[in-house]
Amino acid sequence: MPHAFVNIYIHAVFATKYRQPLINSKVKQEVYGIVIQEVRKMDCHLIAINGMPDHVHILFKLKPTRNLSYVIKQIKGSSSRKIEAIGIIQGFKWQVGYGAFSVSKSAVEKVKRYIKNQEKHHSKSAFDEEYKQLLDLNGFEES
Repeated sequence: MPHAFVNIYIHAVFATKYRQPLINSKVKQEVYGIVIQEVRKMDCHLIAINGMPDHVHILFKLKPTRNLSYVIKQIKGSSSRKIEAIGIIQGFKWQVGYGAFSVSKSAVEKVKRYIKNQEKHHSKSAFDEEYKQLLDLNGFEES
């Protein structure tokens, strides 16, 4: 095969440190804008971003030459430093862990809608429940 054909879509979820509800409506667009910049710096293509005051979901196409854990580390680290440095949210940090789940091309639109409808979704379920469902859907057993 003379060419490499790669489509790697990732649905990533990460929370604010101690799950503090810091991303309110006043700062949401600025915070998301910084996260988007960091995704682009990693040469990845952002498809969707949204979340709640204590967590963020992003759907992006991973550049095949990039390591996923490195990309997430850079997105979280760089965005938290920039959010703090600019003064958007004093003392801002992301929680250490994250979830990252592969998404098939056929499911990209469904995941995109899911991310865009976070407010509606969270009117019915809390973050803990949502995260457990994502883990279950992706074959992770609760520890």
